[in-house]
Amino acid sequence: MRSIALIVVLVLSTSGLVAQTCPVTWRQAAQPQPRFGHAAATQTGTATLVLFGGQAGGGQAGGGQAADEHLLGDTWTYAHDCWTLHRTPGPDPRHGHAMAYDAARDTVVLYGGRNESDAFDDTWEWDGNHWSLVSLTGPGPLDDPALVYRPDLEAVMLVSAAGAWTWDGATWSPFAGSAPFGPGQILAAFDATSDSIITFHATSGTTWRLDQQTWQQISAVGPAPRAGAGMAADTERSVIVLHGGNDNGTVFTDTWEWDRHLWRQRSAAGPARSGAAMVVDASGTCRLVGGGRVVQGPTVADLTIRQHTWNGRTWMSPDTLPSRRAEPAITWDSRNHQVVLYGGLAEYPDPDDSDTTWLRSGDAWGVAAGLGNGIVTGHTLVHDPLRDVVVLLGGLYYSDATPVGTWERHDGTWTQVSGAAPFSGEVAAAWHEGLGGVVVTGSDEGDCAAAWLWDGRFWSPLDPLPASDCLEWDLVSDSTRGTVVLFSAGNVFERTLLGWVPVPVSSPAPPFLYRPQVAFDAARDVFVAVGRVGSTVETWTLDRAGIWQQVDVGGLQAATAFDLAYDPVAERVVLAGGRTAQQRLSDVIVEWDGASWIPARGTTPSPRTLPALQHDPSRNETLLFGGDNGVRSAAPEYYDDTWVLRDDKWHAVAGPQPPARSRAATCFRPDTNTILLFGGAGRSGILSDLWEWDGGQWTEVIPDDQPTSPNGAYAQLVWDQRRAAVVCYASDGAYVLQDGQWIGPVGLPFTMAFGSSATFDAGRDAPVVIPTLAYRAWIQEGPDPNDWRQVNQVAPSLWGDLVYSVGRARVLHLGRLSPLSLHSLDAQFDWQAVPIEQPGRYLEEYSVTYDARGGRILLFGGRGTGTFGGVRGDLLALDLGVLIGDLDADGHISLSDLAILLVAFGSGPGGDLNEDGATDLTDLALLLSNFGERCP
Repeated sequence: MRSIALIVVLVLSTSGLVAQTCPVTWRQAAQPQPRFGHAAATQTGTATLVLFGGQAGGGQAGGGQAADEHLLGDTWTYAHDCWTLHRTPGPDPRHGHAMAYDAARDTVVLYGGRNESDAFDDTWEWDGNHWSLVSLTGPGPLDDPALVYRPDLEAVMLVSAAGAWTWDGATWSPFAGSAPFGPGQILAAFDATSDSIITFHATSGTTWRLDQQTWQQISAVGPAPRAGAGMAADTERSVIVLHGGNDNGTVFTDTWEWDRHLWRQRSAAGPARSGAAMVVDASGTCRLVGGGRVVQGPTVADLTIRQHTWNGRTWMSPDTLPSRRAEPAITWDSRNHQVVLYGGLAEYPDPDDSDTTWLRSGDAWGVAAGLGNGIVTGHTLVHDPLRDVVVLLGGLYYSDATPVGTWERHDGTWTQVSGAAPFSGEVAAAWHEGLGGVVVTGSDEGDCAAAWLWDGRFWSPLDPLPASDCLEWDLVSDSTRGTVVLFSAGNVFERTLLGWVPVPVSSPAPPFLYRPQVAFDAARDVFVAVGRVGSTVETWTLDRAGIWQQVDVGGLQAATAFDLAYDPVAERVVLAGGRTAQQRLSDVIVEWDGASWIPARGTTPSPRTLPALQHDPSRNETLLFGGDNGVRSAAPEYYDDTWVLRDDKWHAVAGPQPPARSRAATCFRPDTNTILLFGGAGRSGILSDLWEWDGGQWTEVIPDDQPTSPNGAYAQLVWDQRRAAVVCYASDGAYVLQDGQWIGPVGLPFTMAFGSSATFDAGRDAPVVIPTLAYRAWIQEGPDPNDWRQVNQVAPSLWGDLVYSVGRARVLHLGRLSPLSLHSLDAQFDWQAVPIEQPGRYLEEYSVTYDARGGRILLFGGRGTGTFGGVRGDLLALDLGVLIGDLDADGHISLSDLAILLVAFGSGPGGDLNEDGATDLTDLALLLSNFGERCP
């Protein structure tokens, strides 16, 4: 179990240095209580987030106040991954107020809001440590106004339906008269590309520009009307981001971006939040802070203060981990109190992902820009505390095998160091406090014993290493002694100011470690060495007495191509990336706690094929159970672990589990709000037992030894809405589940010896089945068990999965043969192709379910293809919400979409359907190919 450590952090404020205590493990004890309707702003000078007020309790989405609600008047700041409560006097408790950072005067301005009975028109300022009441009267009592800092005017501007005013630190001055839109929530942000304020009137869903003191409606197309949304200007990417909100209790999860003259939906599956605060952090990136998740009905739930950051494609949660990769580099950045991970090679190289800098503060991962030149492998990272930079050394670009050179990261930016390094290829490096530089060893015309010192300006040669085997050594910084230690084939040397000195060892050295990686564990004062011995990986420690000891390797999969770094806040050695002895990618992040390797927070299911995957619409979560390791030449390893995907985050479920298996059949049962799991293949052969998941635990319904059960080899479970019963389509016929027993089999006009794909068509009130190898779908149109008919066309693909899409009101067929295909069954019982973006890496044995709440198909695991093929462990989502070309998101591709595209033609991304950076004839062809289509 992880020990609880208290770390003293110094936070810079305007009144000097203030000591605070940040709990490492029990993070919820030091964070604001759940709330909605709060406000926040970022003091960019100190990179500190300021949060004030809001409303706690159950909440009511449609207005009013529940009995357990109460207003909050607390002030919190967030820096270096720690929340701090400030008990200084401040504004009265309230919600619906607005806050903005005044960069010209280095203060946070707060205005308006309301309590149980009245709206406020007072103005407050936060100086980093105290609140000051600077005005009792302003533009008027306002609820849900917007505050925006205008750098062109060096002033904070208030925007409301009653008009706009600027704040000079003492008085409010009128800037523009009454707005042409009515009362309601106002969202506003500064658009640097036009030096104007972009305003979204949330009540009507209209967008306006305030420019030269004149209001102008600029778009009638964009996000739907909503309440409780968040909006801010992403200054890093020069766009305005809008997310979330609710409409009469139904949550919005979509994310929109305003780019110069057009709204564009960028994601449909973000965090479900309403009443959250959206701010821009010190790096210019949009961050969503807390807020209530609004569910169906009047209840507002899950108000926990969570933070999500937007990278232009997706929202990153604190529990998001970097994708699996080999040959990354990782180090600890003592200046910014964070782990830095960069580069490496995934199974299917993705420059957008691999060329991303990952940053971990505490247990939260965030992303930042990379070098910008593609995938990097074979490099190393070292932090230089004297110059407060992270240094990248060695490595090659994956695309053309050219040397990467030397780069340094400072204030979030990578800069290449001029001049050639005296080495090529892979290197090992470590910070040497005594020498005031980075000690680097690498290949110099085949001389692996060469060493240099990099001080940020010059390369200086050092005396050669006392070992010369390029593959079997590593350098590590001894932070206690301020030196560098060399590990080579069991021998240990320390680089003192005078040269390399052997380190006395009083016990036998470990066996020959292939490609070892070493980190110094300062909390336990030992060196931790990990390397491969034959086909297994071993972990050894070396203490100050010179005693080597082999320790437990439980939870460690990586054998090669990984990297180590010590995290002094977590007091753990972090291992990132790597490949197993079978050359599969291992778990991306594990941590050494002094006794064993344990998964880092935010862990995900291991790579696997044929798991059971089923969405639970009643809880808006997805269940994953079992699967196997994908080995087909011998007996596979079957899994019996249960995972739940909630808010796009995996949670491992403890407790008794069904027997391990793969190929199990599942379905959601709405009459009991449970998930059924049936059959599959396990260690003992074919299983025919039935289990039920109630959202928290498994219960066996029918044991495996019942002779009346269906054949569980290739079965499918379907909830038959017409019968209000579960039907099992098995190789020996159809069975109906009644009173905990299977009734059947009922003969069918087709055979399912090799299984089938099945779903229930709610639009036609009938089940649809495609027997494997039968090439045609069958529909049971009437209640008679023999009342089946074939559809008009052959099946779109020999192998595939059937799901019913609520959003499209159609049965969809996802073809499994690469490339993936998607077809919908239209009213004439014909299959119509649906264009989809290819993931480009799946062929077989993945699992699919339909997320009705998110309007998406979820695809997990499977067997990859290509040079880096193998078993996968990632989750893909296919959004089914809008057809390509539906630019105004009205569910129909028509002349209004064509007009939007033609306005932007040749000038920018307004109609850039294929996202190639331009609106051109290719985009026009895409729109016209779908013209007249409707997405129900």
